[in-house]
Amino acid sequence: MDIRPEALLKCSNETELSRELQRIAGVLDFQCCSASLLIEKGGGIVQTYAVASIPEPYQAQFYDPADAARDPVMQRVRVSSAPVAWSQADYVSGNAGDLWEHQAAHGLGCGITSAAHLPTGRHIVWGVERPQPLPTTERTRAQLVATTHLVTTYLIEVMPKVFKLDTLPMDRPVLSPREMEVLKWTSAGKSAWEIGQILSIAESTVNAHLSRVRGAFGVSTKAHAIARAAMLGMLAA
Repeated sequence: MDIRPEALLKCSNETELSRELQRIAGVLDFQCCSASLLIEKGGGIVQTYAVASIPEPYQAQFYDPADAARDPVMQRVRVSSAPVAWSQADYVSGNAGDLWEHQAAHGLGCGITSAAHLPTGRHIVWGVERPQPLPTTERTRAQLVATTHLVTTYLIEVMPKVFKLDTLPMDRPVLSPREMEVLKWTSAGKSAWEIGQILSIAESTVNAHLSRVRGAFGVSTKAHAIARAAMLGMLAA
């Protein structure tokens, strides 16, 4: 499933970002998608920047704060970075079956929603939706959820740039040659064990290198480190 999330890093405006997210959603076999950057301003005020490919008749309700407060999926991603694969059952059990009825009428019958919560009071929420059920096989569903969540990691870097919220360039951290090797193999999809076999080092040593790489980039996940390295042009051959 080659979604090429690194292509998001080339987006410089809302139109390009929306087009690229629609492409990714299509590769994943979803018809609708949305991405939001939420910034806490204090006093309960949240500033929202968003792009979405949602049927026009449903857009007003899709962004309705009252509905969002009742939405069981939004309630879950608001406090967790774990992606949520959802369907009608989640809304019914959350006493919000009426919300599902409205969105399902516009093709948003099930989907996957992922979030990233940053210490600066910024939150990224990205989701894909479609009318047909999600895959029932555990492996296929898990791959779909993981791939969707990967996009969220790239959006952490892309959305502030697209909405002109970050004006200072990021510094390139100094990594050792071995750390760069580990980072590049990780970006190629290799596991810590596989990298250890390739480089003839212990898996624990690989993980130690990855820990230092995450610290150098000031991020908490290897996926975020990869996204930041790609944006800084550090993964070019």
